[in-house]
Amino acid sequence: MNDFFTAEDSGPVRVRMPGEPPLGAPSEASVQLELRRLPARLKECSAPQMSLNAARSDRHAPGLKRLQLLCANGQRHIVSVRMERFAWRQSTPQPLASGTPLAPARLTPVLTPLGKLRGNGFESAAALSGYEVRRRLRAGEVITRNSVRAIPLVNFGDTVTYQVSGTGFSMQRSARALEAGGLDERIRIELAPGDWVRARVIGPRRVAP
Repeated sequence: MNDFFTAEDSGPVRVRMPGEPPLGAPSEASVQLELRRLPARLKECSAPQMSLNAARSDRHAPGLKRLQLLCANGQRHIVSVRMERFAWRQSTPQPLASGTPLAPARLTPVLTPLGKLRGNGFESAAALSGYEVRRRLRAGEVITRNSVRAIPLVNFGDTVTYQVSGTGFSMQRSARALEAGGLDERIRIELAPGDWVRARVIGPRRVAP
């Protein structure tokens, strides 16, 4: 069945029966079709071809597509498939409380239907380095941008080092943080009473323009 379908950006499409485990590995991009109502006589079909105009919605099962397969001996078979794009995304096998740092040991990749995912997920555990849980996560929940935040490297009221560098010079001075922020986030800092600027967090209690 895999030969009947191709994906422009991901190569061959993988076909699996309902209830079968995910195909492929987390390192592979994957587009998978969930096959429904496979005709028992399909194995007798020689040199099958998919009808060019047969793909249409299945009125008996919304969300499915009906495909007509034409055999060399003139037989015709109707196959219903659920066409869904899947990709590997990071999830948490155990519940995590708000504020929990995200480490690789707390993450596991799961094959996720992208059409049902709210927000973009994370493809690798490394991409979550420096993040913590924004809200409580359920066991098995896919981690999205909305459910995490950068771990604060600067807290409100901290004395920070404001570092300015240029061609042939480098200078730094102390300032007070008026906001908390994680890596690469921009926060307000006070250089002197009433004199504040925005700066980018570059490390623990360190900021730059």
